[in-house]
Amino acid sequence: MKYLLRMLNETSRRYPFVAIDRASRWVFLCICDNQNETSCLDFPKRLKTPCPIHIRTLLQDNEM
Repeated sequence: MKYLLRMLNETSRRYPFVAIDRASRWVFLCICDNQNETSCLDFPKRLKTPCPIHIRTLLQDNEM
């Protein structure tokens, strides 16, 4: 499980969700408070709006 290091004022871990276009190197980062099903399903919806590229395929990293 990948998580961000805690800052001094934080009490819990935060988790990065990242999308990278291999050709253009365009990157989208979303930081969530947990890695539950809701966060995972919400990430593609958040990605769809700012993404300047047509999303055809999503690849995932299954390290859980």
